[in-house]
Amino acid sequence: VEGGMHRIAASMAALLQKLGGQIRYASPVARLQLHQGRVSGAILENGETLDCAALVFNGDTAALANGLLGHEVRRAVAVTPAGARSLSALTWNLVTPAQGFPLARHTVFFSGDYTAEFKDILQANNLPRDPTVYVCAHDRDGDGASAVTGAERLMCLVNAPATADLRPLSQADIAACQER
Repeated sequence: VEGGMHRIAASMAALLQKLGGQIRYASPVARLQLHQGRVSGAILENGETLDCAALVFNGDTAALANGLLGHEVRRAVAVTPAGARSLSALTWNLVTPAQGFPLARHTVFFSGDYTAEFKDILQANNLPRDPTVYVCAHDRDGDGASAVTGAERLMCLVNAPATADLRPLSQADIAACQER
């Protein structure tokens, strides 16, 4: 996407505003309110009520199904069983020098055995023994041509099972995955 993934969100926001919608940032929602079976507003954590004819929910639907935004909206979506969830991730954010390999803004170091990685995650509900690692080098341009000297901001991500609420990852498992 020209301008990066953020450009998609910015374009959607511009379109919403062009169509008469309003966006509130940094306004944590405590719960949604319903009127005649439809969302009619959002009650913010500070107690303010925002009335609406329609609301765009940009969050995990599990928050609705689990009643985190009010008991009334629990039926808006079905609960996703743990076995039907998509992947989750284990992430690290660092400021460190990067050296020894070519690094672009977005770099993926693939597992030596991609099939085994997903067997570990989806069948065994474990972190992968040989993970694929995605690295976002925030301070680089798209092709990595902008050389960074010294420490830079990196976000590293590995695929993980989406079941940590049912079986939390142990610190030992996390440390072992990080070492690998």
